[in-house]
Amino acid sequence: MLFTSYPGVFGIEHIIYMILVVILFALSFILIKKFIKTDKQKKLLIKIGAGVLLAWIITNRISVTYYDVVINHRENYTWLNIIPNSWCGISSLILSLALLFGKKDNPVLHCISYIGALGGFLTIIYPDFLDSQMFFEIRSITGLLHHTMNLWLVIVSIMCQYLVPSIKKWYYYPLGLSLILSFGVFEKDALGFTKAMQINEPLLKSLPILTSWYVVGSVSIILQILVLLTFEHFRKNKSSN
Repeated sequence: MLFTSYPGVFGIEHIIYMILVVILFALSFILIKKFIKTDKQKKLLIKIGAGVLLAWIITNRISVTYYDVVINHRENYTWLNIIPNSWCGISSLILSLALLFGKKDNPVLHCISYIGALGGFLTIIYPDFLDSQMFFEIRSITGLLHHTMNLWLVIVSIMCQYLVPSIKKWYYYPLGLSLILSFGVFEKDALGFTKAMQINEPLLKSLPILTSWYVVGSVSIILQILVLLTFEHFRKNKSSN
């Protein structure tokens, strides 16, 4: 009962969670740098992390769908809605599978990693679902955890060179965005999903234009290119020294 009087985004639970994330991220990165040295160790770490991410996204989808279908009896919602219908949900699912079963630095990682990392970071900072859900609900906890794990896995994949950012592969990201958007259209038109990939719906209702999918997508592509150029700059400087 200690925390229940502080619900919502930037409530005490959310603030404590963000602090813990920063501490645990920093601690884990230090430990990885110090103890994870061989390719075998790096691969094992990535596979374990991908397995954890897969478990959290599946648990999240089951809990959300159960609430919508069984508890809330939402109109036009069925157990088919267990399929992820958001950018972050589908990116967590695809990232976990690409890391579990794909080779290192495979094209799927370049398609999905950047949107997953961006979505994970933004959701840690502003998990809008906490405005309508209690923090300690399984929907909320697993939602935060799979977003957080998504971001952590992308960073660790880069640290372990399981994902190697390259400006030569910049086009994979907009390709990934296009494929996810197309899948959202399929969910909406063929499967009858009420909501899918924020199509015709802003990320934040208070900022409808600025957070529309086409604005956010365009800005994220620009940011991705800038990040890749930065990586290339540091890589060239490191190789020349």
